[in-house]
Amino acid sequence: MAEPNPQQAIRQIRQDVVESSAAVLFGFGTLMFAFAVVRNLLLDAPLGFSHYLVYGLSVAAFLLRRHMSVEWQALVLLSLFAGAATVAMTTYGLAGQSVVLLLGMIFLATTIFGANAGALAAGVSVLMLMATLAALRLDWLRFDYDIAGYVSHPVAWLSATATLLALTLVIRSQTAQLTARMVSLWHDQEQRAGALREANDKLRTEVAERTRVESTLREREQSYRDLFSLSPDAVFVVHGGVITDLNAAALVLLRVWQPEKAIGTRFSAWVGDPEAPEGDSSIGGTDIALLHGPPTMASPDAGSRGREVRLQAADGRDRTAELRVARVRIDGKPAILATLRDITDRKKAEARVMRLAQHDALTDLPNRALLESRLTQALREATRRHRRVAVMFIDLDRFKTINDTLGHATGDQLLIEVGRRLTSVCRPRDLLARLGGDEFVLLLGDIDQLDDVTAVAERVLSVLREPVRLERYELTATPSIGISTFPDDGEDGATLLKHADAAMYHSKSAGRNTYRYFLPQMNKAALDRIALEQKLRNTLKDDAFELHYQMQVDCEGQFVGMEALLRWTLPDEGPIAPDRFIPIAEEIGLIVPLGEWVLDRACRQARLWLDAGMTAFRISVNLSPAQLRNHDFLSRVEQIVLKHQVPPAVIELEITESAAMENPQEAIQVLAGLKRLGLMLAIDDFGTGYSSLSYLKLFPIDHLKIDRSFVRDLVDDPNDRAIAQATIALAHSLGLRVIAEGVETEEQAGMLAGFGCDEMQGYLYGRPMPIERIEALLRRDQAFAAAAS
Repeated sequence: MAEPNPQQAIRQIRQDVVESSAAVLFGFGTLMFAFAVVRNLLLDAPLGFSHYLVYGLSVAAFLLRRHMSVEWQALVLLSLFAGAATVAMTTYGLAGQSVVLLLGMIFLATTIFGANAGALAAGVSVLMLMATLAALRLDWLRFDYDIAGYVSHPVAWLSATATLLALTLVIRSQTAQLTARMVSLWHDQEQRAGALREANDKLRTEVAERTRVESTLREREQSYRDLFSLSPDAVFVVHGGVITDLNAAALVLLRVWQPEKAIGTRFSAWVGDPEAPEGDSSIGGTDIALLHGPPTMASPDAGSRGREVRLQAADGRDRTAELRVARVRIDGKPAILATLRDITDRKKAEARVMRLAQHDALTDLPNRALLESRLTQALREATRRHRRVAVMFIDLDRFKTINDTLGHATGDQLLIEVGRRLTSVCRPRDLLARLGGDEFVLLLGDIDQLDDVTAVAERVLSVLREPVRLERYELTATPSIGISTFPDDGEDGATLLKHADAAMYHSKSAGRNTYRYFLPQMNKAALDRIALEQKLRNTLKDDAFELHYQMQVDCEGQFVGMEALLRWTLPDEGPIAPDRFIPIAEEIGLIVPLGEWVLDRACRQARLWLDAGMTAFRISVNLSPAQLRNHDFLSRVEQIVLKHQVPPAVIELEITESAAMENPQEAIQVLAGLKRLGLMLAIDDFGTGYSSLSYLKLFPIDHLKIDRSFVRDLVDDPNDRAIAQATIALAHSLGLRVIAEGVETEEQAGMLAGFGCDEMQGYLYGRPMPIERIEALLRRDQAFAAAAS
């Protein structure tokens, strides 16, 4: 809102006075005119000039009041009042209307221009009255009976006019002074009013601020009460170590249910130090000491967690809680605000996560991470005390066969039982860990002498020698054990584990179910094995293997087929024996792709010979047990045969008796699938796998191959002769042909022919030969046959 202007306010006051005076003058003039008309009608006298003049001036003043400034309007009105009074006095003498007009002039001057102007107007009025009296005395003013009024002398008119002019000039000078005084007075009033407004506004602001602060305090207090009451954490207000208030969550946490059972008790009676021994778990007797324990809520560097404490609830069950404290002031007094959160479940979950991170999920034994940590600690302690540490690497023999044959569930149960038995031989200070698969490590700390380690190894062999009965199976999981010791075989954990692993492989090479201590030369053997594994992978990748073929003849010595045998030659080492690299290929998972490579090359060679117009002799290819267990084995064989468009009857697949008997039902299905493809099938190494004849009759096979172990001593050993003769008779009774392996002498050949053996294979007829030599023999035989025909 805009501040009022004092000039405008004064002007408005004057305007109002002028308006009122003009209306009064107009009304007075009208009344006087009406009075004169009535009077002169009664006297039968005409109206005089003065009547018209007074009335005309009053009308003019009323009509012109809005066309002049306030000052000029006031001057005109004063002039009209004075002039009218002069006319009245000079016309009627000291008549009543003249006196009234003079009083009106005095009033108007006083109201508009102040007391000084009013006094001046009064003085002028007195002068005018005196002039009128003088005029009457000097006979300047005489009564005329014809007009029933006075006639003024011209001198009277001049004196009245001069007096009126002097009055006008004096009043005009007083107007400026009056205006200045009124403006000053207005400013003073405005300053006082402004000061009062400022004080009032300040007071209003202070009252509003106080109201706001009080409202904020009430809101904060209510928020505090809400937070205090509704907080999911237990909140305590503690004065001098005594609980003075607590929320509903605190009642639930303390298991007291009524506030009076906790209020007034010492806070330390409920909260204890988890690190303190049993019976002495007090937090310290004074709650102020809590401030030096956990971080306070007011601390900017407080951690994400407070201090862990033991909570001693009323139900007698100990729990773990997280405590946070802060110094506060409540009702003007210092206090401690303590917050407790039950973290019992969280601590249990953390313990479970920690255990899962450091223990094997299947056997619940320590895993590699925990083993390495404990091994580091054991080596540090042994160094300090000058003691020995032993690492025993334990690997189960033929566990993969059990796992693949009987299923992973059975294998897992076997591992659990093995872990339990190994735990039973451990000393309290030892650590048994499972690294994965069928590998276990036993850490023996604080060893006096190596005989103690040997005794533990013997106990391991003993407890694992007993069969494990799982459902309808009775399994024996014998171990191969490698041992390394600190400080003889290594000064750090990684070296000890590597050397124990190398010793374990030598234990397997020594016949399994035994133990070996690490020797320096074993490290070289382990490195050689790793190098051989890499070369084996590279050779398969580079397609650098080759096939040799060994002839198979009938009882008359005629060539009827051949067996494809894998050979591997390294440029820097020469030929690598199959019994050296085949087990490695089986262990590292290369035996399946290697077996497919042999079948693919044999089929390709058969196709080349057929395209060259040579006789399609039968080619036998050995299959590994891993190939039979492969889920896409049948489809892979079919793809290879179709790829080379070779007649299926040209290819014969040989399956060892032990592989077929691992899972006879599955073997029957696989062999039936191969037979549907038109392939020929043979059971290799017959007599060494303890076949069940009830299954043998169900196998869709074409040949039985008598193992070389029965042929080697055939001439001198009657038992071998009886086995060979019975095997041939059994095969013929089942409609199968028989091939004898390892025939090296004419006597062996003659005796087998006498038993009715259908075909023979061995050094007597030729060693395995590369493709060039076998092709030369085939071409020579075909040339002889052509010449004979």
